[in-house]
Amino acid sequence: MTLASALVSRHQFREGLSHAQSALDIEPGNPAAIAQVASTDVELGRYDDANRLLRAARADTVTNVALDTASARYDELTGNLAAARRSI
Repeated sequence: MTLASALVSRHQFREGLSHAQSALDIEPGNPAAIAQVASTDVELGRYDDANRLLRAARADTVTNVALDTASARYDELTGNLAAARRSI
């Protein structure tokens, strides 16, 4: 996860996604890994993939800061500002 975050912060999104996806494969229920993959998907313009991942995770998880933040960013970029404000 740390390497994925570092790569994304350097705008190396494809490499970051690869590492984030590996973390998610190891721990499929880890909200931080889900949020990292979804956030990176958004950066790559893969909004449908991010949406599917976030909605599935939100259905299975109670409140989680990582998921709330990733959801807010997704909602902000897709024009759903009211939902973004609720998440934050």
